[in-house]
Amino acid sequence: MFGVDPATYFTVCSDVKILSGSIQSLQDSGVFLNAVLAGTIERALQRPLVIGEPIRFSMYVGNSFRVRSAPFAGVHAYVGTNEALDRVVLADLTTVRSLADYTLGYGVRETAGVTDDALGGQVDLDSLFGSAVDIVADTEQALDLANLEANLADTAERDALVMTDAGAWSFILVRAVEGRARQLVKSLRGMAAEAAFDVKVLDWQAAAGSVALTLVAVRAVFYIGLGFIAIGAILVIVNALVISVLERTAEIGTMRGVGASAGFIRSLFIAESLIIVLVAAAIGLALGTFVVLLLGQVEIRLSNQLLIALFGGLTLQARLSVSSFILHVVMVVVVGGLAWIYPVSVAMHIQPLAAMNRGGA
Repeated sequence: MFGVDPATYFTVCSDVKILSGSIQSLQDSGVFLNAVLAGTIERALQRPLVIGEPIRFSMYVGNSFRVRSAPFAGVHAYVGTNEALDRVVLADLTTVRSLADYTLGYGVRETAGVTDDALGGQVDLDSLFGSAVDIVADTEQALDLANLEANLADTAERDALVMTDAGAWSFILVRAVEGRARQLVKSLRGMAAEAAFDVKVLDWQAAAGSVALTLVAVRAVFYIGLGFIAIGAILVIVNALVISVLERTAEIGTMRGVGASAGFIRSLFIAESLIIVLVAAAIGLALGTFVVLLLGQVEIRLSNQLLIALFGGLTLQARLSVSSFILHVVMVVVVGGLAWIYPVSVAMHIQPLAAMNRGGA
């Protein structure tokens, strides 16, 4: 159950979809249920939920249950979904603080208590109960209800202690400028340490816990797989170039014999390597663009929770981006640049006389 300020929460979490109701109802103690949770409740009730009907919440705090009621304000949904998000309830700040017992009297109860100093520094149970004497009540003196009511009439202090603390927060979400999250976390940690605040400043991966770690691990495995594919591509190109060198041994020897420099021979194989990878890259980009456009027309729904979390939604939405094109071309150039090293070294070790004799034979 999240207590949110509608004026700022939906700015930070802009991908939250409001399916029904008005977010302004959160300022009037309303609550929004997740679409999945609302559907479960409606199936159990065998009727649709009505805006404004009361919903009761209970929370176990301090060895006791606290129960609060709030009007149903609407239904919301997240772009990505999982078992935890499906149970999220957005509520008014005061409602959640009251449930969590974030009151002004909470700190008083935590610090209040009986100590030895309050009893004079020495507590001896035998001295307290060693000599018991009966006390006889005066039956003629009646209880003065007027005085009792007068003593209980002033409830200002009691009311102040049970008021919710408007400054109490469990979590504060901060949205950073793209690419500046690490600097912001570092700056906030420095400010918290300087002010001696007992808070933890975490990035989204650390705050999300095991869910984020799982996604990071899956992404790392994905990139490792791409690395193996790149290594395989390098080996294929190297093999093709080495075969080309062996087939053109006499040609290379003849060029060396008539005065071709090592740089000229090297440039030939570098150009051949780049031509191979660039042609393959062009074909790959064309096929990839076609597949992406095709997937954009067909809605692929995901059911696996890991895939839903990895792709950030219930549907697989493929789209083209300039950064992907640039990354692809850069990787192609790197692969081509690494692939010519060994074939060129083989070509440079060919002796002109032996190469021409082998070609003549």
